[in-house]
Amino acid sequence: MKEFVKNVFLRCFCLSKEDSLSFTKYTGENIDYSKIDNLYIHIPFCKNLCPYCPYYKEKYSIEKADEFSKYLLKEISLHKNNLEGKNIDSLYIGGGSPSLLVNTLEKAIRLLKTYCCIKNIAIEVNPEDINNEILSSLRQMNCNLISIGIQDFHRNHLSAIGRNYNSETALAAIHSAKKSSFDTVNIDLIFALPGQTLSDLDHSLDLAISSNPDQITTYPLFTFPYSSVGKFNKINSVIFPNSLKRKKFYFYICEKLSNNGYQQISVWSFAKKGHIKYSSVTRNYFLGIGPSAATYNGKYFLFNFFDINSYQNQVKLKKNPYALVLKLSNKLEKLYWLYWKLYETKIPLQEYKRLFSSNLLSDFKLFFILIRIMGYAKIENEIIHISRKGIHRIHLLQNSFSLNFINKVWSDNYNNPNPTGTNLK
Repeated sequence: MKEFVKNVFLRCFCLSKEDSLSFTKYTGENIDYSKIDNLYIHIPFCKNLCPYCPYYKEKYSIEKADEFSKYLLKEISLHKNNLEGKNIDSLYIGGGSPSLLVNTLEKAIRLLKTYCCIKNIAIEVNPEDINNEILSSLRQMNCNLISIGIQDFHRNHLSAIGRNYNSETALAAIHSAKKSSFDTVNIDLIFALPGQTLSDLDHSLDLAISSNPDQITTYPLFTFPYSSVGKFNKINSVIFPNSLKRKKFYFYICEKLSNNGYQQISVWSFAKKGHIKYSSVTRNYFLGIGPSAATYNGKYFLFNFFDINSYQNQVKLKKNPYALVLKLSNKLEKLYWLYWKLYETKIPLQEYKRLFSSNLLSDFKLFFILIRIMGYAKIENEIIHISRKGIHRIHLLQNSFSLNFINKVWSDNYNNPNPTGTNLK
């Protein structure tokens, strides 16, 4: 029944029968890079493979990392003509554990800067990897935004999700990052952990607030079916908080952080005023570099090969390592933009008009009539503002989207060295 309702919703409000939701094998389609204004680099190596993490990763070894580094730099060089003379708003470096390959990243950034100007450089770091040497290297590379994957401050919850540090290590990492003069220090927290209580959550939020990061991003624990946590969930070997408890947790987070000087800037993120927003998503157009990295130019959405050997073999042939491609209709392009603006909780009507030469309220008339009637949104000064109640609904939508659509792409391609396609219908 849920699937039926979801499909009816998509068809009635968003999509038509002509709109394809199928990734097909990339066969050399000509990709226009003229709109690209953001970059992403994926580093696939980790010392420990956390069971909840859905992203493509490999167990770290010096030999594998050194070999990969050569191909990462070669892939960047393939995009020389596509990037030359561009002003890039942000370079986001994720993984994996990017800090394991600091020397490689230094070379990659130096190479990119010979092609284009980069305004902001953001990087993810695990708390146990943070030391003065690493932080100094990142600042010398002009990284000005840093995100520390704290996840939680309770040892039992950290152990349950494969994290091998304690609250003292986590707090010390935040303190060190704050002293290193980054423009923004973000910390990630996960809620709806197995066995987590409201008291546990409150204690973690208290410690997070007292450590004074510039931004706090909170995520629910996603149970992707192909991840270890997802498999545990499927066989009921782990008890996860139910939907009512998740809702209670979410509203508690929003209230607590709002009352302590943090302004909600997206469904999951809260920031102090005056700091550059740290976000791995909500970029208009971006080029992805590294295995499993995604590229979006407005008309095409592409994924690089997830398999590191397939990725390296393509780069060796001086070919872009694209495995799958989805061609977007005009309606899908608009929907993609709308989805991420909903995530940001503010939808600028004039920006939509500028990008698409169309009226958002007309294009998605029934959708906006309904969410306004239900108290999920209001319009002020040509901006649609999503209410707290509406933000929670978007949180649920994103959870559903991740587990139904993103999971389908990733699970079909995670262990497939030569994918032929993925149907999302």
